[in-house]
Amino acid sequence: VCNIFFFLMIRRPPRSTQSRSSAASDVYKRQVSTQSTWGYTYFPMRTILLIASLGLLAAVAMGGAIRRAEVDAKTVLSEIDRQPFGNALISLVSLHLSTNGPLEEIVVLLNQLRTQLGKQQEEDDEQNRTNQASCEENIRNFQQQISTLTAQRNENIKLRDITQASLNVAEKDLRETINALNLNQQRLTQGQAQRDQEHNEYTNALAEHQQGIKALDGAIQLLNHLQSGTSFIQLKKRFERVTAELLETQKASRNGHLYSPLIQALADLASKATPEMIAKILKLFNELRSAFARDSQVATQIENKQQEAWTSLKVDLETERDALQEKRTNLERQIEGYRAIIEDCNRNIEYLTKQLNLATENLNATVEHCEKLSATYASRNEERVRELEIVGRVLEFFEKSNLATENLNATVEHCEKLSATYASRNEERVRELEIVGRVLEFFEKRAK
Repeated sequence: VCNIFFFLMIRRPPRSTQSRSSAASDVYKRQVSTQSTWGYTYFPMRTILLIASLGLLAAVAMGGAIRRAEVDAKTVLSEIDRQPFGNALISLVSLHLSTNGPLEEIVVLLNQLRTQLGKQQEEDDEQNRTNQASCEENIRNFQQQISTLTAQRNENIKLRDITQASLNVAEKDLRETINALNLNQQRLTQGQAQRDQEHNEYTNALAEHQQGIKALDGAIQLLNHLQSGTSFIQLKKRFERVTAELLETQKASRNGHLYSPLIQALADLASKATPEMIAKILKLFNELRSAFARDSQVATQIENKQQEAWTSLKVDLETERDALQEKRTNLERQIEGYRAIIEDCNRNIEYLTKQLNLATENLNATVEHCEKLSATYASRNEERVRELEIVGRVLEFFEKSNLATENLNATVEHCEKLSATYASRNEERVRELEIVGRVLEFFEKRAK
């Protein structure tokens, strides 16, 4: 008993310092304070530790009554002391030694402590199930959100790619349409220029023919007068005028060589005008006039056909141009629409990417938080198991020491009787010594 008493007493720290056991007690109190945030209701920690400490004190004290169990008690104390909870128990036992609290209620209180720890474990298990369900729901929601955002993002990417392909085709068609329009415009311009040139050539040829016919008509009329018997002297001025017109027409005409024989024939008439010569020259003039009239008619027919062909071609080219212009307008609208769709898709992709990253971060944070909750629950559960084990070992040790309790009580009673006998004898001996001293003092005074 004395050995165990000394072992417990040396663990009491000075009042001005904090020992490792009291620090462990504070740690345990902080753990309990942290656990209380989960909604648990506890005994006051000071009371719990005090109850357990009293049980440990009784167990250790009873172990000291039997010499064979002393080593086992020290072993139990050493094992319990290595645990923060057990260290706190032993420290508070040391502090409680001076209180002389009742030991009869220790078993009941320790059982209440064990029951309370079990209740706390059940409440902690329920809270853990709630946390796990909440975590699973939150993780499932974030995963569903990530799946939805990923699908939406992929749809926008697919739409953007399809639209980009359509845009490429439309831009190619637009380039081809613009080239076709340019070619159409070029054909219209060239065709109109050719038609204008042909018309100008026709107009010039027609004017030339008309001028030649006019000059030839004057010469034919003059020859007819000569053939009818009019003298050359009477027609001389007119002859000169006709010759001048023919020379002027020859100079302006592209076929001036045709007039040279006629002008030479008229010049020959001035020196010798026979009826046969006049008839021959008249025939030449009439043939040339007829040729000019036929050429004018043929040129007019050709002009009309060319104009008709050009008009038809021009209508086709203008119809083609209008269709190409309409196609170009539609393609430009399509391209504008495609570009707007691509721009919207890029904005959506950027927004969905940000939302996807945020949802992923939230999922990772939730997983990390849930893992911390699980780790905290596992840690508390492990610690509570150790505490229950300590309380159980104390109770087991206490229950195995019931016989030692009776021996302890008898020993205590015997020690108290011995102490009372010693005190009574000591008091009697003091009185006897006092009497002897007074007697000696009396004899000494008589001897003097």
